[in-house]
Amino acid sequence: MRRFIYMVAMAAMVAGCAKDATTDGQNATATDGNKTEITALFESVRTSLGEDGLEVLWRNGDRIGVYTDADTNVPFTLKPEFDGKREGLFEGTATDGAKVVAAYYPYDASAGDNAAQANVTVDATQSEGLDGHDIADNDLAVASVGSDGKLLFRSKLAMLRLSFTNTASSEIGGKALESIRVSVAGRDLAGSFTLALDDTEAALTAVEAQPSATLEFAEGATVDTGTEGLLMVNPAIETGDQIKISVRAGGAWYGYTAEAKQALAAGTRYDIAIDASKCEYALMAEWAYAAAGGVNGFTSHTPAIDGDGNVYFTTSNSTDLYKISSDGTLLWQQNIGFTGSQNTNPSIEADGGAIYACGGDGGNACITAFDPQGAKKWSFTNDKFYGNGATPKPSFNQMAPAIGEKCIYVGNAGTTGTVLSIDKATGERVAYVSGNTGGTGGPAGGVFSGMALSSEGVVAWFANYGMYAANQSLLDNPTQTHQTFGSYVPFGVRYGYSWAWKKSASGVACTSIDGVNCIASVGIEGTESGTYNLHVIAAPAAAGLGTSAPGASQAWKFDHIIENVANQDQGGIIVGPQGELIVALKNKNGDGGVYAVATDGTKAWQFKCGADVAGAPAVDNAGNIHVAADNGTYYVIRPDYATGECTVLAQAKIYDLVREAGIDTGTATAARMWTSVMIGDDGMIYLACEFHNNWEERHGVLVKLGYGGCTAPGNTPWPMKYADCRHTCVQK
Repeated sequence: MRRFIYMVAMAAMVAGCAKDATTDGQNATATDGNKTEITALFESVRTSLGEDGLEVLWRNGDRIGVYTDADTNVPFTLKPEFDGKREGLFEGTATDGAKVVAAYYPYDASAGDNAAQANVTVDATQSEGLDGHDIADNDLAVASVGSDGKLLFRSKLAMLRLSFTNTASSEIGGKALESIRVSVAGRDLAGSFTLALDDTEAALTAVEAQPSATLEFAEGATVDTGTEGLLMVNPAIETGDQIKISVRAGGAWYGYTAEAKQALAAGTRYDIAIDASKCEYALMAEWAYAAAGGVNGFTSHTPAIDGDGNVYFTTSNSTDLYKISSDGTLLWQQNIGFTGSQNTNPSIEADGGAIYACGGDGGNACITAFDPQGAKKWSFTNDKFYGNGATPKPSFNQMAPAIGEKCIYVGNAGTTGTVLSIDKATGERVAYVSGNTGGTGGPAGGVFSGMALSSEGVVAWFANYGMYAANQSLLDNPTQTHQTFGSYVPFGVRYGYSWAWKKSASGVACTSIDGVNCIASVGIEGTESGTYNLHVIAAPAAAGLGTSAPGASQAWKFDHIIENVANQDQGGIIVGPQGELIVALKNKNGDGGVYAVATDGTKAWQFKCGADVAGAPAVDNAGNIHVAADNGTYYVIRPDYATGECTVLAQAKIYDLVREAGIDTGTATAARMWTSVMIGDDGMIYLACEFHNNWEERHGVLVKLGYGGCTAPGNTPWPMKYADCRHTCVQK
């Protein structure tokens, strides 16, 4: 390894210093059998920029790789007595009389036997200590062989000297410094490359590279004007490139973007002073996981997160439930127990002791409870859906079970749709509700997008052509094996309405409006002209409403109509920082984004991103709204309740974030998101995406994001779809 010692610090914003390292050495000459010694000297070459005090020293254990006309990739090791000196004697084994044709530093056994196309690595993650700069094995230099047999080494990388300015006037000044990431979209800064070691002018050829490199700092480092670090990168940055500087400090990511004033050159040092006062909260990808068989696998699928940051999810191309650790590692994968399609989402007990997953379509469905180790506790299968001999046709559509104290509540989207309560301990049916006396029918078209359990003991659901609610006390009563709509259903939205309801998969949410606990949802009205109107509705859901459905005048707090919108087949509804109901909009007349309705039934604010938003947004504890658009862009916005406008605090392409984190995306060049945003208890953000290449080779990817301004979910009754990151569907 070569240790770099700076005698004089440089204060230039961006400066360059040529660093041609030369090695004077003898050709391989036998001194003891076929053991040879090579003398190497590295010298710092100063430029017209002035004295910079850069000195290059050998360190004990350093090795160079040598190719001869008889040997391939032979390691030569520095003799201990030359530790800390500019001139070093290297010892290795080579064939007697062999001629050196190429040499490189540092030695790597995986470089291969072909010097004309050697395998080399530029480390995507490097380290910086507290006791002086050490580039460890992160440098890469190759040697030309002169006619006199001498070797001239030239570095193939650019050195970035990262430091800070304006720390006193910044939010991050004095915070613990964890890492600095430098990234440029479309440039290969680190990763796996091939290189012609016999050509000192040759550039690196990317094999599996990424547009970023990260320098990690030792514990004890802080964001301070005296803090600096060295990062070695492939010199791929060109003049005018947008360089994204990201700083992780105090457990959060900050950053800004600056323009490159010159192209990087190999063997050159560039001083980059990071203006701490410009650093703002930034979106960053922590990791991504690609599920096996995940092609098209994450449409409408939303992960659930337990208290330890473990992630549970399903995919439409699998009949399994997956558990991923907080660092993105697969812990287990278990079959739920059905055959057919999968369009469901798991729910987790508040204490993490059980996970409920359901799936299946057209009569091949089941609901299964797992323990945290992946063992099955029980399964609720086809023959348990009905008790009167009817042919079961269960199906699930974006369903996540609601978790009560005694039972879970699940809606069936099949043609004989019902709502069931299932004992959490035994997996046995306690009761179910249907739409006819025979127990074979349910809400027309079935139940969609999960249930809702209000704080006052009302279980609510949205079915095709209507919204309904039932008293939890009745659903938990084992004597009520089967009931038709009536005493079970205090209200249904079809009462008193003349317009035609269409299917909506937005689900339901519980909230308080003017001191009254309400159920809210979204309905789609199809018009005669072939367009659609979206209805954001809210109705009282007190447990004591009585035994019959009230008329429209009693039932509704408001019905807010958004006219001439696109049909909604995914969607979601949540409760915002000021109690507003926030819904997703598909792209119609440029209005794709999110729309908020105030508690008085008027428009509160709207954010247009010009693309479909197919899943529900989420609210964080700082009052920001998180939006995942179908064009692969993630937004963090702040509503202005006075003007109805929104400020974009951060935005990023998910594909770019994942690439910056060094995650292999294969041939994919873009991402789409038909999923809802989940914010974990620790403020981490989870998304299910589909990466694609012009809509070909699509595959599902689960992404974990970090955003500095988000440290927890929002403090609202329903801050994300299914109420919380565990998908309990219970009002907070």
